[in-house]
Amino acid sequence: MTNVSSYRLNLQQLLASKAKLENEIVDNINKIIDYSSRLSNINPLVPFEFKITNECKFIGKTAGEIKFWQHTSATIVGVKRDGNLIVSPGPYIEFKENDILLVVGESSIHHSVPAFLYGNLDIDQD
Repeated sequence: MTNVSSYRLNLQQLLASKAKLENEIVDNINKIIDYSSRLSNINPLVPFEFKITNECKFIGKTAGEIKFWQHTSATIVGVKRDGNLIVSPGPYIEFKENDILLVVGESSIHHSVPAFLYGNLDIDQD
């Protein structure tokens, strides 16, 4: 038969385990915050990768034709296509499904590029 002191001992052990677990959680949260702050200081010359899927509005069009840079502030430095790397493709690169664009620029391109390729940002074709 279990007595009150054994319940008390078990409760103390559980509380110690809980405190240890809470400390581990706080430690992991701090590591995530530290990692996130380091990501915010990413070098703008490290390329982001964006995959062109069949949902892209510009398949079959060139970067120059859609004014990619003007609408995203991102510079295309390469395109991975069919296992090959096209370096510095220029404005005449035509977007094809499954291409992976390598682009550089400010941290805002992480949002502006997919918003332009897949979202509802209007483009002027002037």
